[in-house]
Amino acid sequence: MSEAGLISVIVPVYNVEPYLKECIDSILQQTYTNLEIILIDDGSTDNSGKICDEYAAKDQRIKILHKENGGQAEARNIGMDIAQGEMLSFVDGDDYVNIRFYEILVSEMVQTNADIVECYSDNFLCNCAPDSKEPVSVKNRKILSTEEWQTETHLGELISCALWNKLYKAVLLEKIRLPIGRLYEDEATVFKVIERANKVARIDSKLYYYRQRQ
Repeated sequence: MSEAGLISVIVPVYNVEPYLKECIDSILQQTYTNLEIILIDDGSTDNSGKICDEYAAKDQRIKILHKENGGQAEARNIGMDIAQGEMLSFVDGDDYVNIRFYEILVSEMVQTNADIVECYSDNFLCNCAPDSKEPVSVKNRKILSTEEWQTETHLGELISCALWNKLYKAVLLEKIRLPIGRLYEDEATVFKVIERANKVARIDSKLYYYRQRQ
């Protein structure tokens, strides 16, 4: 597909050495290639920071910042501060995405003129990981207003509360920052962003692979 603009992918990294390469590889292998990949090493005490440096040396799309540990919200905030893309995305360092993740989300954003596109996730245990190259397609979509999104979420569509299963127009997150030190900071942030959107597109594809671990 023709590439609609630069996507800044913000990846907070903290002691995820066993999973980090799979995460970064899934982003680098995207069929949509106009990416800025921001790795925020949040004071890792394992080899996660070293892995980030190794990848940054191989691909000029990667930016790496090492910092003292301050938590995931702070790491994401720093990523947003330095992001240059017209669109924003968040991927956790122990998760990964389908190789068509950005191709499909950008295509839906262009076709529907939505400010946010969200997909479903495949939640898995560490010993049964999905294949990132698994064929995927969009069979059904919903176009929601802010009010409709809020109503469906309150009725149990909890997928919408996650920060990481979405592609955002970057302008929506200007001056919005995640609350530091708060559990479920995703929920506290996503609702604020949704209030700025005119239209949200929700597709039925499982494009984000969420690793469940202790």
